[in-house]
Amino acid sequence: MKKITLILLLLFSVTAFSQDYKITVSPKSLNATSLIQISVKKKGEYQLKIIDPNNKEILLKGFNIVNDTKMSGYKFNFNRSIKGDYTFILLNRRGKIVKELKINKTTK
Repeated sequence: MKKITLILLLLFSVTAFSQDYKITVSPKSLNATSLIQISVKKKGEYQLKIIDPNNKEILLKGFNIVNDTKMSGYKFNFNRSIKGDYTFILLNRRGKIVKELKINKTTK
């Protein structure tokens, strides 16, 4: 019984701490205007960077989280974007990558 309790405690701890920073893009098809939602662990200054398949930075957006919801959202139009893998990078104020997400755009 003690082993099961310990395993469950570890599992819940890992799950709780692994989702501190989150980037959600919808719709994931990237064929129109997509909503990019960011959830962070702590208040502070952050930057969102989007890199296209040619390794070209197409967006660099700085924002400051000051409220307790610790969320922010942006819209970005991918209508004229090329096919390929897009990388969404969340940086803290020191420039350290805290979350990275790759999404593939399959149609133009």
